[in-house]
Amino acid sequence: MKNDKGKALHQLRTLDGKNKESMSKTMKKITIIGNLSFSDEQIKRLGSLGEIKTLSVPCSAEEWSRVAEESDVICSDGSGLLENIYNLKNVFVTYPYIELGNFDSKKLEQNGVTIANTRGSNRDSIVEWVIFMIISLFRKFAFMVNVTENIPLEFNQSLSGKNVLIVGRGNIGTKIGLV
Repeated sequence: MKNDKGKALHQLRTLDGKNKESMSKTMKKITIIGNLSFSDEQIKRLGSLGEIKTLSVPCSAEEWSRVAEESDVICSDGSGLLENIYNLKNVFVTYPYIELGNFDSKKLEQNGVTIANTRGSNRDSIVEWVIFMIISLFRKFAFMVNVTENIPLEFNQSLSGKNVLIVGRGNIGTKIGLV
């Protein structure tokens, strides 16, 4: 599974198909806000696009907004982002998660704000969890949680040949169907 932050950086690098040269001319001030741990290679790639500043944890909404005003690109872990999102103007924001929360995308568009997430980045771990839950429920493992003695396992049935109803054909549903 690829690094979530690396996917966000890839989106940043290839934003709307613009070439890297024109992006590096327009995106000069990059701010990393929050607890993000970029690799040396990722920092190097960001550095090739412009000047990098970091703000580990914003102390206040005012500080967050001040730093954001000075930025062309914000790489955020989500800290303070939703609270300050409508104060942003003419900035590209990326975060290493699937959902940020509810926001008015039309208002952000009017303010010149582009939001990029890492859609599909957690697909494999969610699929693994779903398969685990299917097996756990089928095998009735729930009663074995937090036991203090050995419990014999008896398997009278198999999942082989069973059918599963998958609701949804998105990233996760499609991958579950392949497993």
